[in-house]
Amino acid sequence: MQLTCPQCDQPITADHINIQQMVAACPACDNVFQFTPPEPKLKRRKARQPRRLQLDEAEDLHIAYRTLFRLDKDENFINSGALSVVFTFITILMTSLYLAGEVPLVLPILFGLAALPMYYWLGLIVFNKTHINMDDLAIKVSRQPLPNIGQARQIDLSGVTSISAEETSASKQKEYDTPRCHVWANLSDGSRQLIAADLIEEYGYFIAQTLDKSLQRDTSRLTAAERGEDDESLFIAEAAHPRESPNRRR
Repeated sequence: MQLTCPQCDQPITADHINIQQMVAACPACDNVFQFTPPEPKLKRRKARQPRRLQLDEAEDLHIAYRTLFRLDKDENFINSGALSVVFTFITILMTSLYLAGEVPLVLPILFGLAALPMYYWLGLIVFNKTHINMDDLAIKVSRQPLPNIGQARQIDLSGVTSISAEETSASKQKEYDTPRCHVWANLSDGSRQLIAADLIEEYGYFIAQTLDKSLQRDTSRLTAAERGEDDESLFIAEAAHPRESPNRRR
């Protein structure tokens, strides 16, 4: 059983859980909450690739998708759209007043410049795709093609034991008609790092399934390579000391 804080989504370690009273305290945000043991879950069926999600495994793993689901529920999109309309209307109004000689030229220019960032933000939401690239060393997440400062991140694969998807606390509490989930990289020390946030269920579970499959395959290949190195070392040792070799004695 792995508890996460309903307020900040951070994992709760065993020393912050009171099993007798079914109460836990989050060490990250000091939130104290009650919990009930989860019912046993059936093993999740293999997720199918969403129709609009691109997958390329020719060399390094590459996943690309565009976030266009329910833009009418996206607060960033709604706020940016509303502000761009307001500033555009004011710019047109100020331009008309300038042509009538009632306001200086600087006013329509200022409002026009204020509208540009709003339109650019709309472009980031609508046109950009999320790209997830995974090689032997790391998972890199970025938004392209429009430049977007602060969105790119990298998750080092050293210490990552598995990758999983989990429904968000907000999705559970508000009972969304289409569940939303985060994709996490689970580390050997019990912590985790966020890979992708607030995805619809079919995207989140397929991405987690694909990344985890690649991770486990690379781990198995590394283990096999290490075994091969040991076998080669043994062969060299036997060749150098034939009398000490168990195979030679037989």
